[in-house]
Amino acid sequence: MPRRHGIWQLAAIHRRTVGVRAEQLALNVVRITARNTLPAGSATQDCVYTIYGDGSVEIESSFKPGSTPLPDLPRVGMQMRVIGSLKNVEWYGRGPQENYWDRNLGSAVGLYRDTVENLWFPYIEPQETGNRTDVRWVAITDDQGFGLKATGMPLLNFSAWPFRMSELEHEKMPLNIGHKHSAEVEYSPDITVNLDYRQMGVGGDDAWGAPTHAEFSLPAKEYEYKFRLEPLTGK
Repeated sequence: MPRRHGIWQLAAIHRRTVGVRAEQLALNVVRITARNTLPAGSATQDCVYTIYGDGSVEIESSFKPGSTPLPDLPRVGMQMRVIGSLKNVEWYGRGPQENYWDRNLGSAVGLYRDTVENLWFPYIEPQETGNRTDVRWVAITDDQGFGLKATGMPLLNFSAWPFRMSELEHEKMPLNIGHKHSAEVEYSPDITVNLDYRQMGVGGDDAWGAPTHAEFSLPAKEYEYKFRLEPLTGK
């Protein structure tokens, strides 16, 4: 995977914001548009944030690969960090166990609750973990019910980790910043939340390099998705 998809490893971290525009759409509605360029070919990403007076925000993300040929994307989505006290998660989607695009038929759509600490699985070697597919909405809150709710328009993939994404990388990855064993993963004071359009399937037809099936891959083409964030103000 590092050979096939390595160009995407730092694409988001090293993106450049080349333009921002703010518009007043109504008395209590503001729209902010940001254009980003990625150091992967000539790819671009536009983010449109429509902010309402009640504190909710609709987020539209669009990705364009440009004219330079690029490999498949591991995932298309957005990531944020939230305060560590938002440790309770409730979602309406597939579960309760982790599930992926090519491994989710055994995970029924339903209403589930758990804690962030339980949403990931400590595989022997650190790796992608904890994803849930076909999520209608997900709420992440503290013990008093304060927090955030994300609603897919129409669907999302989500995951929440009590550590940074870099903790999941193997020590042999190009940057050599990861771990060889999951027991070495270090928790962070905040929580990493992924709200994705989709990520590639797990694959695993063999143990020596077979790629994920084409129907569960994300070729470098245009992608758009949208979700809504809203504050939750307690029980």
